[in-house]
Amino acid sequence: MPRHPEDQTGREARLTKGGDRERHRPLSASAVADYLRRHPGFLAELLSHDIDLVRHLRVPAPDQKQAASAQAPDSSAEVVDLQTFLVERLRGEVDRLQTRLDEAVRTSRINMAAQQRAQAAVIAFLAATSFEELVEIVTADLGVLLDVDVVTPCVEAEGEAPNHATRPGVQVVAPGSVDAVLGVGRAYKCAGNIVGDPLIFGHGAGLVQSHALLRLDVSSQTPPGLLAIGSRREGHFDEGQAMDTMNFMARSLALTLRAWLDVPLTE
Repeated sequence: MPRHPEDQTGREARLTKGGDRERHRPLSASAVADYLRRHPGFLAELLSHDIDLVRHLRVPAPDQKQAASAQAPDSSAEVVDLQTFLVERLRGEVDRLQTRLDEAVRTSRINMAAQQRAQAAVIAFLAATSFEELVEIVTADLGVLLDVDVVTPCVEAEGEAPNHATRPGVQVVAPGSVDAVLGVGRAYKCAGNIVGDPLIFGHGAGLVQSHALLRLDVSSQTPPGLLAIGSRREGHFDEGQAMDTMNFMARSLALTLRAWLDVPLTE
């Protein structure tokens, strides 16, 4: 923060008739002007650090500035339009705050929409009246509920992976594929601007330009699973994206599958 422009040479003391108490005269306009000439960057630095100070400053009215310009038409010194400077600085602050607000509102709306879609999906899982109906919800309805283009549940084969799905819409992958795709111990993975993998998305791979892959950890007695969600929009999913809501949905699906299969939890 810049130091106050008060100059010791501009301070004069005087003694009152009643005693020797020292008093200081108010800082004169000429002293301030002299200080600013000797420190041309002081005002800009001060205002950049103390935006609130702008509210307390009074600037000349437009007619006063025009009169000042008319009095010195031949002078090489320009009349500084401080009012415009202050307005532009405040306008910049307002623009930056508005941009931040718009981004916060947009992010909040996206998160709220994703949360509502995931909640609707979990309710649909719980409403299934059979294992076959649950699989149908995942393979046929979940894409509509999540506003995506492709949803493919994957399950690792216990031997060599067959060339066809055991159920319509379910992709069977080679043993070890889930850890190979996600990474050992990872619950999910997102990526944008990609080409869909046919081994994961099957015939729908050509539509996929961004995806979210979520682990389906059903039980220690069942092979590892994967819920592959793909979108034709490049930025729908992206690396580093928060996936707490989607991960909760995948865990809910795994628990619902476990209940229908009547197998114990993962040890």
